[in-house]
Amino acid sequence: MHKDQHFHDQEFSKIFKEVEKLGTSQMSWKKRKEIEVQKRVALGAKPEKGHRMPISMGLSIKRKRERLEEQKLQEDFALGRITKKWKKDTEKQTASDRGLKTSEGLFRGGVLYVKPLPQKREEKVQPSRGHGKSSKKHKKTKQKGKRKRR
Repeated sequence: MHKDQHFHDQEFSKIFKEVEKLGTSQMSWKKRKEIEVQKRVALGAKPEKGHRMPISMGLSIKRKRERLEEQKLQEDFALGRITKKWKKDTEKQTASDRGLKTSEGLFRGGVLYVKPLPQKREEKVQPSRGHGKSSKKHKKTKQKGKRKRR
């Protein structure tokens, strides 16, 4: 009995797909394309990205929306219905909130490149010997290579 139900479900899905295929031939190209995309997604393809709007058009819509929101806020305030709390002036972030970017240097690729700190030079005044040339200390030279064993 379970096999019969499974067989009927498969048969029903085949008939449904055939009817859908016949129906799409009569649809407009937009509807047809939407159904094709849904089929691809059902088979495992990535869904297509949404429609992109030009920047100039999007900015004008954004400005208009902000203007309407401002007008609504003013109207609500005049009528005594305050729906939104007024935002306080944005506070500057403290140095501890910004993490590694507070220190000097360049943060790139997970590595902080820092220049070495300038060291204070202390010039020692040495008495000059000879004709204005300072004497150099002789250093012991290290022997390179292996020593012979006796």
